[in-house]
Amino acid sequence: MKRFLIPAVLCLVLPLGVPALAAAAYPDKIVQFVVPFGPGGSTDVATRLLLKTFNKNFPKEGVVVNVAGAGGAVGSRKVRESAPDGYTLLSFNTILPVLRILDMIDFSYQELTPVALFSTSDTGVFVRNDSPYKNMDDFIADAKKRPGKIRFGVGFGTLAHLGALALEQKAGIQLNIVDAGGGEQKAASLLGGHIDAYFEPTPPVTQYLESKTFRCIGIFSEKQNPGLPGVSTMKEHGIDVVLMQNNGIFAPKGTPEDVLSVLRGSLKKTCADEAFRKELAAQTLDVVYIDGQAYIDLLAKEFTTLKQVVGNMQKK
Repeated sequence: MKRFLIPAVLCLVLPLGVPALAAAAYPDKIVQFVVPFGPGGSTDVATRLLLKTFNKNFPKEGVVVNVAGAGGAVGSRKVRESAPDGYTLLSFNTILPVLRILDMIDFSYQELTPVALFSTSDTGVFVRNDSPYKNMDDFIADAKKRPGKIRFGVGFGTLAHLGALALEQKAGIQLNIVDAGGGEQKAASLLGGHIDAYFEPTPPVTQYLESKTFRCIGIFSEKQNPGLPGVSTMKEHGIDVVLMQNNGIFAPKGTPEDVLSVLRGSLKKTCADEAFRKELAAQTLDVVYIDGQAYIDLLAKEFTTLKQVVGNMQKK
């Protein structure tokens, strides 16, 4: 009689135990954080700093995988089409809504699952240290005196591109907007004298500021950044433009809530780490943790703001 009871008991226990075991198993292998750009850019810098501490709070290793192409579209699509199992994630920023606005991708950020925002950074206008532009007043004055002559570097289809357009609209100027590629490419173009200034989030430019190779002449922020002493905001020059770069993690649509919970728990713990906060501050990044509906609301607000910039451009 007993030999028939054992299989019966197993049949009762296994169906109940399997989901619990599956949930407890995540993660059981390396988790890829896809950065949709090459190494050295602002997203790459922020993500590598994140994983340095995140991996101390996560059961398995998280690694950066650079998948560059089409201004971030290639890497975004890779994650969107990946299995929703928590092993392929997207580390992206404010450019994600831009791609859809400019029709560079045929899907919206809403077709991914926002996991959490982990940091935000200022964006600014950078010139060589020997530039005649000491501040934004000098820059704007010359742009008005010589319409279309200042060579302004951006990556077409990126936040920098929309930032340049917003700057033109709000300051009443005309720039010679040049497609100078990603962060390191723009820096090389400025060093080589191929452009006069460029738009970039502040983190990847920190090394050039510290070496006094470049100078920041203005930031698109609500308030001045302690990490950039003496640098004024665009608003202080009468230019009503605020464009922060917000860095967050996204998962494929349909990723289970228990997996998202594990990820968010580790991300939240990482963002509370004082050493991590200091490391990001040294790169002019602010640690800001937001998840759930609050993060979805922030993404929607970004999308509306950036769409308005494109709409104003198209009316011309």
